[in-house]
Amino acid sequence: MRRRLLAALGLWAAAGALVWLTGAPAAAHASLISTDPDDGAVVAQAPDQLVLTFNEPVRLDADAVKAFRADGSDWAVSAQAEDNRVVVTPDEDPGTGTVVVAWEVVSEDGHKVSGALTFSIGAASAGATAANGGPWPPVTVGRWVLGGVAGLALLAALWMAVRPSARPRSDLVWNLGLGAAVLLAPLHELADSGRGLGGLTDWLTWLGGVARPSSLLLLAAYAVVGAARSVPRRLLAVAVSMLALLLLGGAAYSWPRPAAPTVAGAPSGPETAMSALGTEGSVRLTVDRGAGRTVTLELELIDGDGRPLTPFAPPTLSVRNDQLSLGDATLVETGAGTYRAELSVPTDGAWSASVSVRTSEFDNPVAVVSFQVG
Repeated sequence: MRRRLLAALGLWAAAGALVWLTGAPAAAHASLISTDPDDGAVVAQAPDQLVLTFNEPVRLDADAVKAFRADGSDWAVSAQAEDNRVVVTPDEDPGTGTVVVAWEVVSEDGHKVSGALTFSIGAASAGATAANGGPWPPVTVGRWVLGGVAGLALLAALWMAVRPSARPRSDLVWNLGLGAAVLLAPLHELADSGRGLGGLTDWLTWLGGVARPSSLLLLAAYAVVGAARSVPRRLLAVAVSMLALLLLGGAAYSWPRPAAPTVAGAPSGPETAMSALGTEGSVRLTVDRGAGRTVTLELELIDGDGRPLTPFAPPTLSVRNDQLSLGDATLVETGAGTYRAELSVPTDGAWSASVSVRTSEFDNPVAVVSFQVG
């Protein structure tokens, strides 16, 4: 167990280093020159094609362009690279409202550059609520399937435990249910944070999921069932099985409930998060979700003495979740060490803002601040 934990920490550190290295500013690589329609434009109807023009030839990997309707559901599009242009063709009518097209291209030097195009069809959305992957996202389906398998397998294993003639067949059922219970744990964590299945690669997701009361109670129930299967006396096995049923009931009672849906058009209160900026100070990020798809980000740079930090060069702010990158947001300086940006996000859930601040000619620390939308 100790070696496994050390190996997991090593992988996590390596992944963090990779994210940090690839998070360097991409100004020296391909950059977006123009879009058609313009970012933020309002068009009468959905265009037949969307065109992104870059300063150099680019190429696309598979699924490098993803589009979203005003309600946050997927908008099916096709994309192809043509020299220094990316042409996006809608495969269906997205309806009206504010839509988002997230893209990621590969520069001639092999570096990936990402961003998002936001425009409105008919009129800007006044209060659309993001769907976060549609009515039946994979995390939700996985939770109910694995939860059902774990619960039914536990009941079957209990029945076999009190029937000596059925015990030889209980190993398969118990192992199947235990495996489902273990796989169910991280899905609780993903559902609570609004993340997709891509979050399964984060070992902290597994740790946080196992530490939840519902997961601990379910795993404890399986441990008790395992003890009941080894008890030779039937009466004692029945008594131990009753304890397992109580634990199973507790796991069902503490099953994480989804948060109440956001009322369309109702803005949520601002959320503030802090992150260290190397040894130079810290970053305070305030996220204010208004009506519709617009999110306002207020950035404050603070030095070690608690005073405004004046950077060597203007900071950059990029926003992403575990599936999408919205690229660099446009920051407007509002005061000493303070900046403001507005952008449209395609889905609710967990997002992160990477803030790159050049504090001297050679020092460029990066801080990552997590925030929740919706």
